[in-house]
Amino acid sequence: MNRIKEMRTRRGFSQTQLANLTGIKYKSAISRIENNKVAPTYLTLKRVANTLCCKVDDIYDPQI
Repeated sequence: MNRIKEMRTRRGFSQTQLANLTGIKYKSAISRIENNKVAPTYLTLKRVANTLCCKVDDIYDPQI
């Protein structure tokens, strides 16, 4: 389970803004990650966490 959408909206970012800030090419990739349709790489999670000013553990727990 992930909390990316929750953290993204709390920070006031759209999916497009988060994609641009993290270097992710398409906003649809953010949507697919948020909706658990794809498992992001650790590098992607690290970029997202850094952009959202939090730790990877704060936004993603693959065990849930």
